[in-house]
Amino acid sequence: MKLFGDGVVGRTKKVTDAITLSEDDLLDELVRRQMQNQFPMDIFPAKLHNWIQFLTVDMGLESCFVGLSMMQAMSIALGSGLRGKMGMMEEKPALYGVLVGYTSSGKSISLDMCMKPIVKIQHDLDAQNDEEPLEDSKFQNFEDTKALYVKDATFDAFVRLLVGNPKGVTRYYDEFYAYFVDIERLKVNAGEITFWTEKWNSNAEHRLKRSSKKSFTIPSQTLFCNLFGGTQPDFLKYFFTKGKLEQGYSWRFLYAIQPKYNIAEIDPYMDFNKDAYNAYEQCILKAYEATKVFQHGRKPEVIAFDKHGTDIYEVWRKRARAEVDACDDVLIKNAKAGIYGKMKQYVIRFAVILKAMHECSEYGEPRFIKIEEEYVRKATRLADYFMKSNFLAYQIVYESLIVPADVLRLVNVLKKNAWNQTKTADELDISRTTLIRYIKKYGKMYPHLFGTREE
Repeated sequence: MKLFGDGVVGRTKKVTDAITLSEDDLLDELVRRQMQNQFPMDIFPAKLHNWIQFLTVDMGLESCFVGLSMMQAMSIALGSGLRGKMGMMEEKPALYGVLVGYTSSGKSISLDMCMKPIVKIQHDLDAQNDEEPLEDSKFQNFEDTKALYVKDATFDAFVRLLVGNPKGVTRYYDEFYAYFVDIERLKVNAGEITFWTEKWNSNAEHRLKRSSKKSFTIPSQTLFCNLFGGTQPDFLKYFFTKGKLEQGYSWRFLYAIQPKYNIAEIDPYMDFNKDAYNAYEQCILKAYEATKVFQHGRKPEVIAFDKHGTDIYEVWRKRARAEVDACDDVLIKNAKAGIYGKMKQYVIRFAVILKAMHECSEYGEPRFIKIEEEYVRKATRLADYFMKSNFLAYQIVYESLIVPADVLRLVNVLKKNAWNQTKTADELDISRTTLIRYIKKYGKMYPHLFGTREE
């Protein structure tokens, strides 16, 4: 897509024309912004690198899809059985994750491959249940049903499943759009957004009311629930609608955004790498077995951060806070503050998951003694990725509604050239004087784009 048409600005299309971003415009903008933000795959243990290479190189799946899916699988395996403690802060390793990519981009394949160990555990749990497998069950006895994750279950059934599963349950959606449509259609489930917003916190509990029995309280120690799935960039707006943004629901998610639209195609002649997968499977299964929880109210195993790890966290926190404070635009500052507020907690959760991955891949019996500096550094790198990716998700929604496509392109070229006006004017085939006039004009109209310069 060329800026302002061919040639000099204004000859074929005026910048002042009202423009609604098309799907192609959104995709182009997403690619331009996300290409520089890569998921740090080297944070994972060395013994899992063959599995990662098989998925991302041999199969050609997106690193961010694979990376977040692996983190999610370990989160599910640990559940309420392990927490991280830093000072007075204590965090469960719960993650709300979204893979953002267009149709056939490999979201489902990435999830399927990385969730194989979790599916295996669920199949074992299904064998213990009197009902049919969870996808087909009517959940008539859901409080007695053993589950680790569910796909097709009503919100009421999901909450009741938490009663019989103190380790926790994850709710998975292949496409979040259907989830939001159901919430809008079934007005009785309007409180579901509030539920997920509140239960993300590590100190949350839940009181379940029953018509024929006394109410049951799921204590904070064993209330563990994840929300995970995929969506398309066009549907990101449903995560940021009125109410969700104000409650903080939107900022609790981790958005892994495909940097470039590639169709994922699996070579029919490719053999499955069993050795690489076995190492990954054993890591996840070992974590599940080492952190079993048999009853509600049981105190989880707590792994503390050492002083060096806490120091690294504090350096990261101050740097991230300074970036938020540097914002002049109130709207953007509020958005970055919302992301930062949740990412402070996610750093602790990431470190717990990465430490557990290391222990379960390297040793016969994992030792959850302390979280060292190494894992905090890795966790902060992952947090840096999601600070940018989550803000991008917000920008894609916000700017697609109010900012003309030509202005977005203008800002992108400026950023690419480190705000060098001469280079930018040459690339846009306009005079430097004209460029300065546009910067002044649109800087007043869209200060959140021009006011904060991010390298």
